[in-house]
Amino acid sequence: MNLLLLCLVAGSLAYVSTTTYSRYRNASAHESIVLNAQQLREEPMLKITRGLEPLKALTEKKLVLTCDVLYRPAATIMWTFNELPIQGDLEISMEDKIINMDTPVYEAGNLRSTLTIECPSTADTGVYRCITTNGIETVSSAAWIEFVSSGDECKSNGISGPVITQWSYSRFEYRGNAAILVCRADRPAEWIWKNADNETIETGGRFEILPNGDLLIQNISWADMGPYFCTARNEFGESGEVTFLYPFRAPRRF
Repeated sequence: MNLLLLCLVAGSLAYVSTTTYSRYRNASAHESIVLNAQQLREEPMLKITRGLEPLKALTEKKLVLTCDVLYRPAATIMWTFNELPIQGDLEISMEDKIINMDTPVYEAGNLRSTLTIECPSTADTGVYRCITTNGIETVSSAAWIEFVSSGDECKSNGISGPVITQWSYSRFEYRGNAAILVCRADRPAEWIWKNADNETIETGGRFEILPNGDLLIQNISWADMGPYFCTARNEFGESGEVTFLYPFRAPRRF
């Protein structure tokens, strides 16, 4: 259950969210963490800026669907086919929220997710939906996708490198806070992160590469601003995407 309270803090408006989040560690156990009085300094928002449109596509030819989300606080994206989950989940990362507890947060950005249908057949015709939540609100975009026989034979052998399916193409946060740059793939992968100077980022100090591929940066500063390059790879191949972190100074008074 989410409770959104509008309160007056130090002479200005702040949004205080008391939200229960769950992050599943494995199939048999999970933990629930209640973040009391997480201080959002701007009004929460969640908007799909690029959604799905009905279309006809040829079978046996790869199709990529894209969903872009503008969020505050942090969001996640899940895909369904005929209302059944097929990619991602609605579990929100907790690591930066825990570190930032009881401090003013901005926690906004743009998130992109893609769904790749490698070798579609007419059986893949149906309703595709991208669903996003920020823990306060949930919105979705859906469309009927019809696959028409092309007469060609699918050449996919089902063996390929990981494909990055969700990433932060921008993330805004107050300096001094922790921030997560999202980067996730469609299968287990080795993760490599590099900064704007093409230096490989290792887990240690202020940086941590999380098991799901996300990059956690603590105590962000102006010097951390810039692009970060995420690569997922295995023995069959790799894919990469670019994220961008924008730290800025929090208002002096709230």
